[in-house]
Amino acid sequence: MNRTLFFIFFQIVSLSAFASKGPAPLDFFKGLKGSWSIHSGKKELSIKMSYDTGSRDNIVTENFGKELSVISKDGQDTILTHFCNQGHQSRLKLKNSSSKKKFVFEAFDLINLPSKKDAHVHKIIYQLKSKTVVELNIVWKTEDKEKTEKYQLSKI
Repeated sequence: MNRTLFFIFFQIVSLSAFASKGPAPLDFFKGLKGSWSIHSGKKELSIKMSYDTGSRDNIVTENFGKELSVISKDGQDTILTHFCNQGHQSRLKLKNSSSKKKFVFEAFDLINLPSKKDAHVHKIIYQLKSKTVVELNIVWKTEDKEKTEKYQLSKI
């Protein structure tokens, strides 16, 4: 009986280790390093998106025009802190159901938001379409209403 339980435990541990292989979420964002053009619908925006690494390669910075987001690890979690032009910060956590090509961050904390009724970033979704194209959806929340901004990033 003990041998059977040990065998089952070993199989579960082996399968979970195999399933978790592949690039870590932070590594995906490190791979975006460089400049990207931004399209909204058929229009190319005049601002660019750029990604870089810092803090001994432990963070990824994302500059969307003059807005800044920082992606980092917090224990086993991947966190995105969005520094909004409106002066507040949304802290978002990567959902566990995210795949190697789709990363869904959901807000868990808001800093410097004057009122919960004010618009704030509630969710950010990155979806890799190819090595040079990323779809970006930013979901803003105001009270009980949500509005999604959709962008396509193309590597320059």
